[in-house]
Amino acid sequence: MKQLLDIAAEFLEENDLDFERHPDESLLRFVVDGDNGPLSCFARADDEAQQLVVYAVLSHRVSAERRYALAELITRMNFGIPIGNFELDFDDGEVRFKAGIDVERASLTAGLVRPLVVAAIVSMDAAAPVLRALASGDMEPLDAFMAYETDVSRIAD
Repeated sequence: MKQLLDIAAEFLEENDLDFERHPDESLLRFVVDGDNGPLSCFARADDEAQQLVVYAVLSHRVSAERRYALAELITRMNFGIPIGNFELDFDDGEVRFKAGIDVERASLTAGLVRPLVVAAIVSMDAAAPVLRALASGDMEPLDAFMAYETDVSRIAD
């Protein structure tokens, strides 16, 4: 049986995405050029639990004084997302989008890796401008959310 990370690596290779395999962890790191700048991404596998998770990380950390405002924004953004969610590490200000799958009773395929990678990249890329604006203090949560909703609606059309 193939390791989950090997299947994720095959998907990245098939889609011409360069990646690095972490030497000590079940982890792949890759960078994608989004419409709103480069996105650092990684895939983490847990073969024992049969879970694969893909993350896209915001390019900078949010200051301690803006984290509660950001928590409100991502709570608003998370509502209704069908695959994945935004996360905030309150300790260091890291913001990321996470999409995962549990294949305990199934087999992971490149076809199942694809929606995880796409969800993480598209979601973080679409949200990056408002996340940065809120983090810098240029916007407040409700205004940032309204701008995000407008942008996401435009992308969906």
